[in-house]
Amino acid sequence: MYWERNYTAWERNENENFYDFGGNVFDENPFYRLNHTQSFMPEPDGFKCNKSTVTTRLIRYLEKARNPLEANRDYYYFLVANCYYNMSFYGNAWMMNRFFRSSAESSEPNVEGDRNYHGCHLAKKYYLEALSHAKSDKFRALCLRMAGTCHERGLYYEIDSDYEAKVAFQARGFQFQNPYYQELAKRFPDDYEKLAGNCSYFEQYFRARP
Repeated sequence: MYWERNYTAWERNENENFYDFGGNVFDENPFYRLNHTQSFMPEPDGFKCNKSTVTTRLIRYLEKARNPLEANRDYYYFLVANCYYNMSFYGNAWMMNRFFRSSAESSEPNVEGDRNYHGCHLAKKYYLEALSHAKSDKFRALCLRMAGTCHERGLYYEIDSDYEAKVAFQARGFQFQNPYYQELAKRFPDDYEKLAGNCSYFEQYFRARP
């Protein structure tokens, strides 16, 4: 029973009510699909997702991204960033880091692992690595957009227990407190409006990679 509850969530189907978040979300590829975002990246090869296969792919893609002889380092860093984002509370592979997820769970800053799980710290790091190796402005803009999303998650995580700070944060507007959205608006003003509050343009910007 312990194994069934804690290690086989990837196999559950939509008819099984497992805590708050049942269903086939575990079948989504964490490198190519993002929650609440229409598909914008082609999946060149399918594979059965489980903790072992995802970890193996993550290590392989990191090796490719870090290889100075690799021509597509930006692409592999982007895949790695997607995976780390999906292994957070907000992603489709959260079970890589937790046994269960609840909409009522709270975050405590500085708890080991929570900076990545709730604050998307590593995801932001690798989106910025993708940005530093990007070869087109549109893909750079997309990387900034994703880094901005992660930064926003991190800000919410840091002030989660401070209700007044959270209200003030929302009142000021996330774009005015987010250096990555600010950089997006400054460097790519024509792209900011398309990307800042809309994911329907992601495919267009991703395909702009040479």
